Amino acid sequence: MKKITRIFPKNVPDTNFGKYQFHANFWGKTRWIAAPGWDHHSPVVWAFRKTFTLSAETTFRICVTADQRYDLYLDGERIAFGSDRGLSNTWFFETLELTLDAGTHTFVSRVWWSGTDSISHYGHTAVFPGFLLHGCGEWDEELSTRSGNWEAMELKGYTLIPLDDPDEQVGGFVCIGGQTQLDLRKMPEGWAKGEGTGWGPVLEVAQTDFRMQGDECIPEHLLVPGILPAMQETVCGLGEARFATVIDGVVRKVDEPVFRAHNDASLQARFQKLSNGEAPMEIPAHTLVEALFDIGDYVTAWPLVRFHGGRDALIKFSWAESLMHDKNGWEKDKRDRNEIEGKYFYGFTERCFSNGADNQLFDTLWFQSGRYVRLLVETQDEPLTLASVSLRVTHYPESWAFSFRSDDRRWDAALPVLKRTLTMCSHESYFDCPYYEQLMYGGDTRLEILTTYATCADDRLPRKAILLFDRSRSEAGLTLSRVPSRIKQIIPPFSLYWVQMVYDYSMMRNDPAFVRDRMDGIRSVLLAFHRHVDADGLLHCPLGWNFIDWVNGWDGGHRPNAEPGLVNGIINFHYVWVLRQAAALESVFGQTAFAAWARAEADRIAAAARKAFWDEKRHLFADDLEHKWFSEHAQCMAICGGSVPEEWLEPLGDALASDPALDRATIYYNFYLLEAFRILKRPDELYKRFQLWLDLPSKGFRTTPEKPDPTRSDCHAWGSHPLYHLLTSVAGIRPAAPGFSLVRIEPQPGPLRQVRVSMPHPAGSVGVDIALAEDGKWHGKVQTPDGIPGILAINGEERSWNGGALSF
Repeated sequence: MKKITRIFPKNVPDTNFGKYQFHANFWGKTRWIAAPGWDHHSPVVWAFRKTFTLSAETTFRICVTADQRYDLYLDGERIAFGSDRGLSNTWFFETLELTLDAGTHTFVSRVWWSGTDSISHYGHTAVFPGFLLHGCGEWDEELSTRSGNWEAMELKGYTLIPLDDPDEQVGGFVCIGGQTQLDLRKMPEGWAKGEGTGWGPVLEVAQTDFRMQGDECIPEHLLVPGILPAMQETVCGLGEARFATVIDGVVRKVDEPVFRAHNDASLQARFQKLSNGEAPMEIPAHTLVEALFDIGDYVTAWPLVRFHGGRDALIKFSWAESLMHDKNGWEKDKRDRNEIEGKYFYGFTERCFSNGADNQLFDTLWFQSGRYVRLLVETQDEPLTLASVSLRVTHYPESWAFSFRSDDRRWDAALPVLKRTLTMCSHESYFDCPYYEQLMYGGDTRLEILTTYATCADDRLPRKAILLFDRSRSEAGLTLSRVPSRIKQIIPPFSLYWVQMVYDYSMMRNDPAFVRDRMDGIRSVLLAFHRHVDADGLLHCPLGWNFIDWVNGWDGGHRPNAEPGLVNGIINFHYVWVLRQAAALESVFGQTAFAAWARAEADRIAAAARKAFWDEKRHLFADDLEHKWFSEHAQCMAICGGSVPEEWLEPLGDALASDPALDRATIYYNFYLLEAFRILKRPDELYKRFQLWLDLPSKGFRTTPEKPDPTRSDCHAWGSHPLYHLLTSVAGIRPAAPGFSLVRIEPQPGPLRQVRVSMPHPAGSVGVDIALAEDGKWHGKVQTPDGIPGILAINGEERSWNGGALSF
């Protein structure tokens, strides 16, 4: 029998990890271990092994972690990988419960560390390379890592490819350095089973630390129980072989565009059978072949290439989101994502050299992403047989708990695109994009979290995100712009979005203890901004990158007056909005004195901002004090933050909808534009802005892009936010009290005549089923969980009920 279960706490630890205040000897003599010979700088890949014997079927638990990453094997089978992404002061470990048969068993852990220089992935926090496994209870002495208990070897067949390598030229800002090169000629046989020679003693490099001991604390590898389930993994083929050819250097050369005239139909058919798992294929000696596969959907996955023979052959496995018309990859001229004819392939590449043996496996240390895969195989003096090619797809476990139906059937094609985007950007943390950066940015994450609340039952990933941003706060009081990240960056508006994440959580979920634990962090952020408010009540931009949106013409994603020390209308109104939400949080979860201060600060800055930025001629707020620049962004923040007097709302709304000179919000900031039109009760304008997303399927998109073409990223999580607005703005389901203890339903269907939705709620689900009747009124049924009261605002009336179903 072999049963393995991942164990995790039901709740996120509080800021001080009070629920996990382990004493110094909690893990006995368990130590961080390493292999000898490391130069204290270079990337390294190690294997650690431990063999043990059970006299009878046994159930026991282990806790395991590594710096940076591990894959844990039991008797040659991969059973876990990690550690979950965290910070040096929030280092997660995973707990596994195992039930094993009597007999001899072997743990092997492959541990890799990509370092801290330019070759390293931004998103993998690093302190020093090492591995740690603790056998719980009576298994401490037998299984825990320490000198004399485990053995290790360096896996010298692995190297990491630097980003300046010719194979890694993809165009655009990239943060996921360190692709895999695997030279199987240098790899020991059977290492994953603990077999072979070359194993030697380990070094103890550090003790285990959980919390401050008295008045002392080692601020590295502070261990915290993992709070997420294991990532979902499924295996699939490479999809459709759309192009295949022999590269002979005459008819076709490497890195030429794809042309149908170069396609070898017979070779293409053989690659298709290989992808389908129907038949292996042999590549003759001294041959270079190329195959292009269309997976059919966007994936995040490890490649799995099994092959035989072909000593010294080179296999290249490359990933792309789309093929491009431009020759250098920087112009991002992609056009229809379904088309490949006449387009170039640029993509991250991982490489493998064959040792000539049977049953070889090319897998990689980290996963890549995209829709298209190119396979290049170049043989030397021996033929090589490809036995199988597949993908091990990975992402956070899906827990969809919503539905949306309307008479606009275009959503049938668009909804899968939105859902796929959120899935592909949900892993051990949220990603901004899985292809170029794989980083969790505050501005992106707020939209991902809100979309998660509206569509999914599982909210552990949002809680982890909120916790990590809180734990990242700098000496200045602001959260880091992205966590985890080996390179620290401050985007002050993203700290404001973190405060809003806490507010959103307080309204959408019933977890007051978690919210209270965040209040000190909220005060820290607000006071950091308060230091930059002048005597006239205007906020001057704090030090950092004051990014707003990727608007064409905005260098660096912001106006020139968003540089530190200058006054920007958008950021002033954003700060006011956050102050009002912070005051609401303080009133319920914090201190009334802070609530009063935040309200007064919001009123003072709002009054100063109205005076400074309102342009009476255009009925709009300017971005700057001189009224040279106007954007949708300033109007959104003023409206959403309650800074607009009632009598200004109608003319401002008219100008927002019609002024052709306004700088327009892109995909990201459209979230706030949709929110502004909801507040203005302009459902037709709101619905009009969905057109960009409704057009995506016809252009070949499988996920939402970073911004309208030309765009760097074809999968950017902030673009999934229409899922949220369909449920909370079109169907109108919103929390009206903390903990979603009161539900307000105020549909704004716009041009729709039928809307039927279900949205998750902490106590169950909320439903809306309405249709426009011949009398011009909406009729139907709404429903909240039993015992959860609701307010329905429709047909110009409001009705209250005590929960359950209400027909009208």
